Amino acid sequence: MTTVDITNLEPVKLTRAERRRMDAEADTPPRRERGKIWLLDGVGGDNRLPRRCRRGLLHAGMPEAMEIFSWQLGWAGLWIGDVVCEKRNRYQVALLRRKIRDYQRDYPGRPIRLIGHSGGAALVTFCLEKMPPESVQDAILLSPALSPGYDLTRALTAVKRRMIVIHSPMDIWMIGLGTLMIGTVDRRWCVSAGVTGFRWNDQRRQYAKLRQIRWSPKMIKLDWYGGHNSSASTSFSSRVLAPMLTRNDSL
Repeated sequence: MTTVDITNLEPVKLTRAERRRMDAEADTPPRRERGKIWLLDGVGGDNRLPRRCRRGLLHAGMPEAMEIFSWQLGWAGLWIGDVVCEKRNRYQVALLRRKIRDYQRDYPGRPIRLIGHSGGAALVTFCLEKMPPESVQDAILLSPALSPGYDLTRALTAVKRRMIVIHSPMDIWMIGLGTLMIGTVDRRWCVSAGVTGFRWNDQRRQYAKLRQIRWSPKMIKLDWYGGHNSSASTSFSSRVLAPMLTRNDSL
């Protein structure tokens, strides 16, 4: 587990006008020249959470373009479909990879980052597994709905710098009891890594890129209350995630 030194615990408060402006300006050509971040919501999500996360990153001054990738079935799938429909999820991963390839063709050499929440974190992981080595600068898995023993080696190979995993022992309903009953996105019936963090038994070289951040009570001040959805809060994204993405040291 990585200890995070949070220097600013002041919550971010945005007006409605500021939120609208950020949403409208998140993916413009000048920003695409500087890099691209794709954000994925969880199962059954309506993309409110990645919008909050994106606003936090923008508030912190991150210069890249930011696009939300919608992969869910929506109400038609009653959210359970997003967990159990493996074939469709793999198809959505292929669509995301195509978007990334198109961007790389049009903007060669620009940094790419992927951020996923819950089931979206699983799709980010699956996408990384199909990408060339070190083709993505960073990846963030917020409350991932994957089994704790899931082998991240192939996904980490595609990450150039680091993969950051955000997890909380308080997140016991959706990806604790929920995935015990319905299963994780990688089809294991267990408490998810979003509760426990990922676990591995050997010293695989690629795991040196993995950083796991556990919820602590002080993060309540940044609107992450330890539960499932608030790990994507605007304040936490601005004060914790953005500095982790922009700093150059080994964290």
